[in-house]
Amino acid sequence: MSPRSLCALAATIESLPDPRSKQGVSHPYHGMLALVLIGLLANMPYVAEIRRWAKKHWHILKEPLKFKRKKPPVETTFFRALAKTTVDDLQKAVAGFIQLILVEDHDSISAAVDGKVAKQMKNADGDPLEPDTSETRFFMTSIDPSQMTPAELLQKIRDHWQVENCLHWTKDRWWDEDKHYLKWSGNVFVTLTNWALSILKVMQSPDESIRATADDVRYETKETLRRFGW
Repeated sequence: MSPRSLCALAATIESLPDPRSKQGVSHPYHGMLALVLIGLLANMPYVAEIRRWAKKHWHILKEPLKFKRKKPPVETTFFRALAKTTVDDLQKAVAGFIQLILVEDHDSISAAVDGKVAKQMKNADGDPLEPDTSETRFFMTSIDPSQMTPAELLQKIRDHWQVENCLHWTKDRWWDEDKHYLKWSGNVFVTLTNWALSILKVMQSPDESIRATADDVRYETKETLRRFGW
């Protein structure tokens, strides 16, 4: 399934404020965010790998993403841009984008969220977040309660392990999230990873694996840009 609202991804990224000083800026902020997100969609969990892929496809990526230089940014430039990104602004953008998808296909999309904390997440004071010893689970759905029987709702709750199997396992094993120790931009990278996984789940067809969907993003560069609005 590939909702029409996926083409709003470019506009959503462009809506984020550029937090950098205008002086000495060499690369477009929104273009760099787009590259990182597309790289994560294509199952590239490290910025170095994303840059290598971008360099190979630069003749396709450069103009749509509004780059001027002959080569993609170096890793340090990516990390500096991510470090200046405000997590609140990014999360609001993600929420708005997901809402567009839910509005378009509200009858078939449901979601569940629980309290797992990634190792690189930090609180407002910059201290690492430690997992709580108690467990709190939250569930949300776009389905109207009047359209769901108690038994069906109970089944939704019992299916909660889908979160572990389809979200946390994928992030830990597929994107090596638990191995990431990012000094400046961990919170932002986690948010982008969550965003990428949400998009892949929407794009994924019932008869194909999520890896196949990611391969389409990686190898069909022009179609990827068109699909997301660039």
